Amino acid sequence: MYMRSKFRVLRCPLSALLCGMFALCASGCSDDETVVSASLREFEVDLSRTSVPEGSVTFEVMNDGTEEHEFLVIRTDLAEDALPTEEDGSYLENGPGTVLVDEIEEIQPGEAAELTLDLDAGTYVIICNRVEVEADGETEAHYALGMHTSLLVTTDED
Repeated sequence: MYMRSKFRVLRCPLSALLCGMFALCASGCSDDETVVSASLREFEVDLSRTSVPEGSVTFEVMNDGTEEHEFLVIRTDLAEDALPTEEDGSYLENGPGTVLVDEIEEIQPGEAAELTLDLDAGTYVIICNRVEVEADGETEAHYALGMHTSLLVTTDED
């Protein structure tokens, strides 16, 4: 029994070229995307870049620490260590002068995660907002312990 293939051979060189270019771009090419590597560890947030152009930004986040961490992107004009906080020292989400843009929760030690955002020009703060209760009952807020850094997003003219 003869079965016809579901795939068609393109006999026109121009069609083949255009389809190849489309397939290449569909697999992830983007001239306007910026990639920022981020390393989380007790109690630091390190970015490969502290300034990026506005537009699509992909954060490639790695938990290089020994504890679970989070990755929050916050738009604000406040200093990175001056965000509004809860009583336990954690960031008060969407508190006065801040907008939580997006986040990755529960990044385990040794785990990688990725977050792609369309960012407008402005200042942003990147933090871990994890809160842990220690065996002695003390609260450990990662933001309060220094897990924060700034990111400047610029216009094309900057």
